[in-house]
Amino acid sequence: MEDQGFLSSTDSHSLKNSDQELKRTLHDLRERVKELTALHSTTQLFHNEDLSTQELLQQIADLIPPSWQYPEVTAARIRFGHLEITTPDFVLSPWTQREEFICRDGTTGEIEVAYLEERPTEVEGPFLQEERNLLHSLGEMVCLQLDRKRTQAALREAHDVLEQRVLDRTSELTTANLLLSREVAQRKEAEEKLEELIAEIQRNHDDLIAILNQLHIGTALTDRDGKVTFLSQAAQQLCGKANFPHSGEPWQALFGDPSYHAQIEDMVNRSPGERQKVLVRMPAVGGECTRWINVDVRDDPRDPERKMFFLYDASEVQTLRQLLGETGKYQDLIGTSHSMQLVFQQIQDFSRVDSTILIEGETGTGKELVARAIHQASHRKEFPFIAVNCAGLTESLVASQLFGHKRGAFTGAVADQQGLIEAAEGGTLFLDEIGDIPLTVQTSLLRVLQEWEITRLGESRLRKVDVRVLAATHHNLATDVTTGTFRADLLYRIRVGRVLLPALRERREDIPLLISHFLSQYRATTGRPVEAVSNEALRLLMAYAWPGNVRELKHAIELAVIRCPQTIIRPQDLPPEVLNQDESLLVMPSEEMNPSHDKEMILSALKQTGGNRSAAAKLLGIARLTLYRRMSRLGIPARR
Repeated sequence: MEDQGFLSSTDSHSLKNSDQELKRTLHDLRERVKELTALHSTTQLFHNEDLSTQELLQQIADLIPPSWQYPEVTAARIRFGHLEITTPDFVLSPWTQREEFICRDGTTGEIEVAYLEERPTEVEGPFLQEERNLLHSLGEMVCLQLDRKRTQAALREAHDVLEQRVLDRTSELTTANLLLSREVAQRKEAEEKLEELIAEIQRNHDDLIAILNQLHIGTALTDRDGKVTFLSQAAQQLCGKANFPHSGEPWQALFGDPSYHAQIEDMVNRSPGERQKVLVRMPAVGGECTRWINVDVRDDPRDPERKMFFLYDASEVQTLRQLLGETGKYQDLIGTSHSMQLVFQQIQDFSRVDSTILIEGETGTGKELVARAIHQASHRKEFPFIAVNCAGLTESLVASQLFGHKRGAFTGAVADQQGLIEAAEGGTLFLDEIGDIPLTVQTSLLRVLQEWEITRLGESRLRKVDVRVLAATHHNLATDVTTGTFRADLLYRIRVGRVLLPALRERREDIPLLISHFLSQYRATTGRPVEAVSNEALRLLMAYAWPGNVRELKHAIELAVIRCPQTIIRPQDLPPEVLNQDESLLVMPSEEMNPSHDKEMILSALKQTGGNRSAAAKLLGIARLTLYRRMSRLGIPARR
C-alpha cells in the first residue's frame, strides 16, 4: 500500500521512453515543417517571373539557413555556370553537404550547405535525413526552374524574331504592292508616251537623215549580212561614191583598196572594247588629191549583229604629219624648236638604257608623254607602262598602292594584293609628282631602286622585281632636300638622267604647229568643219603666257572649235583669259605688225613646211595672199 504513491521502475522507464519518442516526433515535425516551408517559399519564388537568374538563386540561398536545424551557424552557396551566389557569412567548412545538378543544355550547378561550427549529435548527426532530402529537392526544383526560364527566354526570343520577320515581310509586301501599283500606272503612262514617240520618230525620220548628211562625219549602216543599208552624203563624198546604192552592196565596196579590207573586217569581228580606228588611204577620184579616212566600227545599239561605220576625214592630219616630218614629231610630242629637238634626242639616248630618269617641267608640258615615249622606244615596250600620280595617293595608302599588301595587313585588306611596282614587272613604272611622296615611303622606294626588291605590307618575304623607274616633278627637288621634305639620297638615285621640258612660253615658235595639230584632231573627233584660226585669234594665242602650257593650249583650241559657229576661229571663240589679256602684251597685230617678231614667225612657219607657202599660211592662220603681202613687206624672198 505504501508503494501505491510511487511509480514502479518499469513504469518510470516506460514514461522516459515515451518522452523521448515524443521529443523525437516533435523534432521530426519541426524539421518537416521547415522543409515544407522552404519548398513552399521556393515555389513562390518561381512564380515571380520578374526575377533574374542571379536574383532567384540569391533568394533561394537566403532561404536555406532558416530551414536547417542550426540556422545561426548555417551558410549556403549556389554555383551555376559562371555565377556564384552565397549568403553573407559563407566560408568553406569541413561540415558541408552538397547537391549537384545538370541542366538540359549541359550547364552544371551545385548547392552547398555548411555549418560554420561543429554541433553535437543530438538526434541524427550534424545533418538530418530531412535536410538531405530537402537539399536534393531544392537541387531538382532549381534545375527545373532554370531550364524553364531558359526555355521561356528562348521562346520569347523566337517570338520576337518571328514577329520582326512578320513585320519585315508585311513591310516588304506593302512596298511591293505600292511599287506594283506605281509600275502599272507608269506602264500605262509609258504606253501612251510610246505611242506619241512612235509618231514623233516617224516625223523626225527624214530630219535625222538630213542631219546625218550635214555632219562632217560620214555614216554607213549595214545589216547582219554586211550589206549597206544607209550611206550619208558625207560618207559618199569621203568614199567617192556619189552614185552608190543605199542597199544591197557589201561594205567592202566603200573602200576601193582591198588591202585595208582585212584590217576593217578584223575590227568588225572584235568585241567593242577591243576595236580601234583603221586609217584607210582612199584612191584619188576625178583629179582630187589622195584622201585619208579613219574608219571607226561600232555595234548598232538596236542589234549588235548590225554595224555602224563612222568615217572621219584624216587627210589634213596626215598632211600635217608629213609636214612635221621626223624632226617635228616624236611619238606624241610635237615641236621644231631647238629645245624640243634636244628633248627628242634625250628620249632616244635614254631609251637605250635602263637608268632611272627624272623628267622636270611645269604642269602641262607633257612629262608623261616623254615617259611614254622613252618606254615605247625601249626594249621594254612590250611590257606594261604603269603611270602613278603620287599627288593623288593618300599618305595612308601610298605604301600599299606601291608595294602591295598581305591579307589582314590593315583594316580592309581582305585579300593579298600586288602593288603597282609588281604590276609593272618587265616594263616601266612612271612616278608622276614624285616630290609629293611622304618621307616614310621615300625610304622604302630608295631600297627598291638600290636592291630591286620589295616587301609587301604585312609580310617579311622579299620579292625581286624587274622594272624601270621614270620619275617626274614640277618641284625644285633640290630645294625640297634643303627644307627636309625630300631625301637627298633618293634625289641622287632618281636623277641619273634628266630631261628638262621647256615651258610653252619659252618655245612660242611651236605654237602655230601645235594649233594646227589640235585643230585637225578636234575637227576629226567633233565633226565640226573648223579649218583655221584668224589672224587676230592667232595674235592672241601667240601673246598669251600659257601658265598651263601645252595642256592649256589644247583645251583652249577644243573650246574654240566647239564655240566656233563657222570655219574660222575668231577671238570671241577663245577662252576669256586669252581674249581679255593685257593689250600691251599682244605681239602680232593684223596690219600694224611688229616687223622683227612677225618676220620670225613667218620664217619659222616656212621652215616647218619646207617652204610650202600655202601650208605656212595655214599654220599661221592667215590667208595665202596675206602671207605673200607680208613676205613682200618684210623683204622675205618668195622662193627660199
